[in-house]
Amino acid sequence: MSHEDRFVSDEGASTIRFADRFWRVKASTVPVGPGPNLFSAANVRVDSAGRLQLSIARSTSGWSCSEVIGVGEFGYGTYYWSLKSTVLDYEAATVLGLFTWSDEDAQANRELDIEFSRWGKAWDPVTGSFAVQRPSPSRPAIERFTPGMGRSEHLLTWSPQRVQFRSSFGSTQAEWSYAGDDVATPGGGVAPRTNLWLFRGAKPTRAHTIVVDGFEYRPSRQGTVQRPNGITAGLLSTMTKTKGSPMSQSQDKNEELREERREQEEHRQELRDEAFEGQGGERTDLGSQDERRNEGLGRA
Repeated sequence: MSHEDRFVSDEGASTIRFADRFWRVKASTVPVGPGPNLFSAANVRVDSAGRLQLSIARSTSGWSCSEVIGVGEFGYGTYYWSLKSTVLDYEAATVLGLFTWSDEDAQANRELDIEFSRWGKAWDPVTGSFAVQRPSPSRPAIERFTPGMGRSEHLLTWSPQRVQFRSSFGSTQAEWSYAGDDVATPGGGVAPRTNLWLFRGAKPTRAHTIVVDGFEYRPSRQGTVQRPNGITAGLLSTMTKTKGSPMSQSQDKNEELREERREQEEHRQELRDEAFEGQGGERTDLGSQDERRNEGLGRA
């Protein structure tokens, strides 16, 4: 039985278009993983500027979360997300996940994670995590870091026997590299996902929305990451963030968009100017999204 069969109801599932590609919206009528939580299509929208908004919201059915799943062929290459929202204002149970996932159980579901959360501890600061999930009995290899303020950009580069991560919060940077023969190979319908959910299904005190204003997948060729124009492997040579045209044609709105594009280009240039520097993997006790999905569902 696939992960989708166990955890996700496709009844009434909708599809959205964001960043020049289609995404399937996760929906469930009973609590499912991760969490477990309810997931609602009503918590997912693309605004008039073409930005993806994911929410944790309350309805007559209770609190529900949000997740989108990329449609298409994915595998080795670089995955890029741009967040307009800060990650520092999350409540104790709020989790943001930027990750890859296959419905096949093999190879730890091919899960590679960039996540932000307090993991249920209100007194702790929000922590960022880069993680490579590895087949049992191995624990995940993980690197934790302190995120910065404001908007941010995130890269995940998947290569044969190697995964590289990078998060950029303006002047605050975090990088990590993991290499090993236990790095998953593509297959099994693996796809990028973005979700906003509640750790262990804990109820929040307020609704929350995050804004994703860019995504790009740059596939590698013949299993290796290309180095266009001398850029070190793992960085995109260009990072074009697809944005929808504004509904308003006012001069103020246009100027706001132009200023935002200038800021985005500055961030792109910073990422082009720097390269990944690999570091060793580390064993820790933080489980995969699959394990966190299974909490409360009677699964190990």
